[in-house]
Amino acid sequence: MAHPDSDGGEFSLATKLTRFGVDVLKCEFILLGPLDQLVLPDIDLPQREDELWKTTCFELFLKYPESTAYREWNFAPTGKYASYWFEDYRSGMMPMLYDRMDIWPERTGNVRYRLNAYIQCSDIPTLLEGQVGLSTILEHRDGSKSYWAVSHPEGKPDFHHSDCFGTNLGAPSRA
Repeated sequence: MAHPDSDGGEFSLATKLTRFGVDVLKCEFILLGPLDQLVLPDIDLPQREDELWKTTCFELFLKYPESTAYREWNFAPTGKYASYWFEDYRSGMMPMLYDRMDIWPERTGNVRYRLNAYIQCSDIPTLLEGQVGLSTILEHRDGSKSYWAVSHPEGKPDFHHSDCFGTNLGAPSRA
């Protein structure tokens, strides 16, 4: 849902997490709406880059169980990505340079956009027992931004706030 203080316009957003094997997680974001109203840059060379959140960006937060530590992944429509570890709320930040990521953006006409991000990280099994936060920043062509999350804290948008870690996945079942 869009943050109450930002205009989400005619957009809707869905997300889905799928685990592959032990340490691979697929994070899928599907955006529906008038895409010509958004800043959606063309695909570029996939590489790590900081400050992706300054424009349209899809984000995944996973919190370690029984801890204040959490991980953040950012995925840009360009195919660029970033990954960080935090000791606590917005503190002790460390870039994670060794996560492997593949980003697959796909645009269907002017109404459907999908971004699939595949993350390979040895912490995935532990992180999936904790809480998850899924969020998106949409930069509109008029210069405004809308902030999307499963849940929002009071006040300004803050995806690092514990209220945004609204879902507990629990331990994965064994098939």
